[in-house]
Amino acid sequence: MIETVLDGNDDDKFLNRSYQTVVPGHLLSASFSAYREEARKIIATHVSEAAVIITEDDTAFSINKLALALFVESCKTGNNLEFVVFKVKDLAKKTEAYKPYVALTVAVKYIMRLASEKPKTALKDIASLGYLGLTIKQDYQNDKLFVSLKRQAPVKKLPAENFSEALAAVGIMKAFALTQTDISLEAEIDCSNYDMPLDADVIIEKIINDVMPLID
Repeated sequence: MIETVLDGNDDDKFLNRSYQTVVPGHLLSASFSAYREEARKIIATHVSEAAVIITEDDTAFSINKLALALFVESCKTGNNLEFVVFKVKDLAKKTEAYKPYVALTVAVKYIMRLASEKPKTALKDIASLGYLGLTIKQDYQNDKLFVSLKRQAPVKKLPAENFSEALAAVGIMKAFALTQTDISLEAEIDCSNYDMPLDADVIIEKIINDVMPLID
């Protein structure tokens, strides 16, 4: 699982070691699926290395999107990569811009873990997310779990009639809960409807596609 590092030093070093510099393709206006394809190529080319370095080029690609794509793909492909190091000119500005994508990455990582758990274990974990500012209510009689994120915006209801939809809804809410985005969401999870096996990739795509346009 790869970790993103933003580095303000203009060199090919990280932790006092030199690494190969990667030059991504021109992706600025491309879809996220194109970013994932680029991430797969980078990982495949540098599968045996501990880190790769990517220099900033705001006219060619989005650091935030490429970092997210590399994280997602690194979770799916066996590799030795531990770090992707983006060399940036304005570290403070780039770090601030990357914060919403950190939140999205945390949410994706969380849902990837839940997707590998038994549904009852995952739902128990979801019920403990109140510390994020989510409101959690359980209806034991009807075997339902109500999860909501309330801010100033009108409430939007997310579908959660089966386990796949529930995981997507919770991932979306967790991502927004970790940002300052003015959005209000709620989901009614049917705890008795488990669709197994899950397609974790479809769930992750749903989370990313719903969250990214509002944080980019």
